[in-house]
Amino acid sequence: LDFNTFASYLPDALLQTFSFYGISVLWFLPALFFGETIFLWLRKHTSFVLTGIFSIVICLLTVFSVTIYHYYYVIDFSNSFSILGAYLISVLVRTGIAVTFLAIGYYVQHFFFEKERPVWIYAGLTPLFLILNILLAQKNGLVDLHYLLFNDYFLYFGAAFMGSMAVICLSAFLPASKALLYIGKNSLIIMATHMNCRFLGICYAVGSLLYSHLPV
Repeated sequence: LDFNTFASYLPDALLQTFSFYGISVLWFLPALFFGETIFLWLRKHTSFVLTGIFSIVICLLTVFSVTIYHYYYVIDFSNSFSILGAYLISVLVRTGIAVTFLAIGYYVQHFFFEKERPVWIYAGLTPLFLILNILLAQKNGLVDLHYLLFNDYFLYFGAAFMGSMAVICLSAFLPASKALLYIGKNSLIIMATHMNCRFLGICYAVGSLLYSHLPV
């Protein structure tokens, strides 16, 4: 990757950064931060029931917004403001989806996991949730929250819920593992550092440029 390629990519990289769209896998961090901030604010300032109602409203508004976006928003890639608009809409949609998932997790924890249950129940539910996750995911096809690709929303949320429940139930009956605990504690670091090769190439190009100007 030469310096000219890096220079041509830099303006869009800055736009992605300052709009909170996120470069490569870093899109996940603003979505998680804004989603948690909104959900925790709702939970702190509204009742248990109202938090759920507001979360449903946010979910419906998000689904409506992304549908309108896909059908009516035409991106002019020669216009920075048009691209910025697409990035900001993406951030809002991801945040709305994050709030929805956080709300689902919160209420499932309250109604299902707050009470201790025998280990065999989790062991039996794990393959059931996993099978349902696979079936729903295969039926819905390719999805990608990064690029706002959901296909059927019921299948999308259903598959995500089943997959999450499978992992949680699996974790509930498995014996403690230092390796898994380490991965869990460092999951954000792992997520943020498995960047694509293009980004690593840009880092290499910057390093080479700086090195070329150092005195011998």
